[in-house]
Amino acid sequence: MYRGYLLVQLGAFSRSVIAGVVLQGVLFGLAHADQGFAAVVRLTLYGIGFGVVARTRRSLLPTILTHAAIDLSSGLLHG
Repeated sequence: MYRGYLLVQLGAFSRSVIAGVVLQGVLFGLAHADQGFAAVVRLTLYGIGFGVVARTRRSLLPTILTHAAIDLSSGLLHG
């Protein structure tokens, strides 16, 4: 949703690819607000990075696989 639909729509609405990437990253971070401020900041940066990768690679697959790997490793490390 964030790197697919929102990235494109926010970029078109703002008329800026960079703004679209940043805004979807901020929204991604805010979606994790229940995890605390530090998580919001960290995940906003992840979201922006994922947005850059999705935009430059023109594919969601690398970011989907990376997101899944982060979630799986986090679950394995933290129980």
